[in-house]
Amino acid sequence: MTEQQTQGDAAPNMAAVGVEAAAQAGEHAPAPDHSMLEDTIAQVQGGLDLKAQEIRDDRRLTPNEQRAAITDLWNRVSAVYPDIIKTYERVLAEKVESAEQGLFYIIPSNRASVRAAYSDAYDRTALGFESGDAEGIQHAREELERLWSRAIRTGDREAQHAIGQLALERGIGKLRDSYLATSEEKTKAWNRLVEARKKQEHFNDPHENFWLKMTRPVTLRKPEEA
Repeated sequence: MTEQQTQGDAAPNMAAVGVEAAAQAGEHAPAPDHSMLEDTIAQVQGGLDLKAQEIRDDRRLTPNEQRAAITDLWNRVSAVYPDIIKTYERVLAEKVESAEQGLFYIIPSNRASVRAAYSDAYDRTALGFESGDAEGIQHAREELERLWSRAIRTGDREAQHAIGQLALERGIGKLRDSYLATSEEKTKAWNRLVEARKKQEHFNDPHENFWLKMTRPVTLRKPEEA
């Protein structure tokens, strides 16, 4: 649990939140753009093309020497490409993490109360959710909805945050949406997470990544001489 998150003693199921966000992201078209990566590749490609042309224009070199120099240039520049991709993947992961932290952020003065409420809701429903039995899961959902209704009825904001976070982790769409509807800030954070997950999942999908490389300028063009 990070300093910006305040759940109970149970570790937050961020993977489940990510899957849910990615699933919702998949409902919306078109596919995300990767302009940051495209801009980086364009800069590297521009430098490569400029240097290659300088070698071509150097009349002190024979054609074979020019070809060798351009090949060496290509080898050095193309060796950087995997690092560019890794950097971009790290940026995508950091944006997902930042969005998750924003979604689960609780002001410091309320963290102890939210943590206690989360622990209570978790303990009341964990057995049912983790039973693998449809009836047990349904009972746990109903109990969580009951706790949510009570929190709304009594105006208990800490309990609302706790139950809302648990709904996010458990992938309970109806209760999640009810929680998000109580806060414009949390709604924006959820939308940022959906968008960040959408972009990350799109880039990491082998089929989509292949198609991206075929249709967008995200690879380096090799000089003819190389």
